[in-house]
Amino acid sequence: MADMIELASELAYMAEHPESFTKEEMAAKLAEASKAISKARTLRRYPGKKKPLSREPRSKA
Repeated sequence: MADMIELASELAYMAEHPESFTKEEMAAKLAEASKAISKARTLRRYPGKKKPLSREPRSKA
């Protein structure tokens, strides 16, 4: 959770001072945020699991 707060603070600072950052730096930070949001959504959908179950068909044994 602290990482998300830190990331949000960094993004807010970048938004307030865009002249201090290159487009590449901003893009990299947005990509990092996107991955963090995706991970948070996955953890919310599947609490207690790191990854959702694969959707591969089960073999009949």
